[in-house]
Amino acid sequence: MLTKLLVCVTNYEFNENAVLLKEFFGAHFETILVDSSTPGGCPEADIVIPNRYYPGLWDEAVSQAIQHNADWLLFIASDVELINAEMMQECIHEALDDSSIQLWTPSIAHNSRASFKSTFNRFSAGMRLGGVVEGFCFMARTSLLRSFHPAPKENTFGWHIDVATAIRAHEIGKVAVDDRIMIYHPQKKAEHQIDSSKAFDLGSNHLKSFGFKEKTLAAVREIENHGSKNLTTPALKVQHSLDLGCGCKPKDPFKTGHVSGIDVRNPDNRPEIKMSDLFVHPIPHKTSSFDYITAFDFIEHVPRIMYLDGKCHFCFVELMNEIYRVLKPGGVFASLTPAFPHPEAFQDPTHVNIITNKTFPLYFCKPRQLASMYGFKGVFTLINQSSKPSGKLLTLMRAIKHKGVAGAPTF
Repeated sequence: MLTKLLVCVTNYEFNENAVLLKEFFGAHFETILVDSSTPGGCPEADIVIPNRYYPGLWDEAVSQAIQHNADWLLFIASDVELINAEMMQECIHEALDDSSIQLWTPSIAHNSRASFKSTFNRFSAGMRLGGVVEGFCFMARTSLLRSFHPAPKENTFGWHIDVATAIRAHEIGKVAVDDRIMIYHPQKKAEHQIDSSKAFDLGSNHLKSFGFKEKTLAAVREIENHGSKNLTTPALKVQHSLDLGCGCKPKDPFKTGHVSGIDVRNPDNRPEIKMSDLFVHPIPHKTSSFDYITAFDFIEHVPRIMYLDGKCHFCFVELMNEIYRVLKPGGVFASLTPAFPHPEAFQDPTHVNIITNKTFPLYFCKPRQLASMYGFKGVFTLINQSSKPSGKLLTLMRAIKHKGVAGAPTF
């Protein structure tokens, strides 16, 4: 039996973005737009309710999920902006298929309005453990939400409904944050400001009424403390990393605990290292088999052009195709390489591939992907890029792909 999801876009005075969100999710999932009596109306709304602030929209969304016999509800406020949402459908389906997950959310941009740090984007390659999921965008099992429905009328502004939901989710399963997609929640409009002190007190009383165990509360606090220190919370699934040009020992900077390597030498016969010349051969691993691929002080050694058996090969481009092929959907490629104009980029006579801060963003990342003229078949998005005092350039890129996309070897 297929899992059923209902998406509910909840609106008050953000009509234009509400319609965009409805169209985006409606292309793949059953989606409704609920309006909280926006002044002047919202013609595209499927349902209009009296304005009872957040609790009114939350109650109606949960009621609709129950009426639609939906297993899951995805609740999203109409002021939420989708930043990196290319893999939204893929990530939602992965969460729906995980029987351990009770509550799920996309990661949140660091400049977003948010109360809980564990949900901020951490550049990871998949779902990781979350603490408290923000109430403006979440996906939860309807069975979980039923226990809090309807919201008590005395909690006028609905504060801490999200906290209570997250704590209950931790009691019976897992809370997931997905860094492969990111959203932004803007600051509240001046005319939408409320008495925050009163809202906090009412919400706190609501939260206390559930009598959650101290053990669970402490566990959630620990996750949030982890997030407040800008640390990445643990991955929900076992992850694997591959280090290209690894030398004598593969590096595991993402701390997966499951790292493999590739090099032209393996003097210690380490079992986790495969020997291969990546200038002329494909990566000797299966398609979509790694969450992370790293290349430290390696890319600068890869020839840009090589003539082999009478044929011209764009070796760097072909290697990038292979990296894309071997990464899982949403997987991360991390490159650390000497870059122009630092002298180290040129002084080593084996450095034949000079990288600039434009090479990866312009040639291998959306929206331009200029390397496609040379046979590049992948789709990356730039996560982050920074120059180090050593003159090296650190680039993080995410593979935008779906299950079953092979990205066949080009060698």
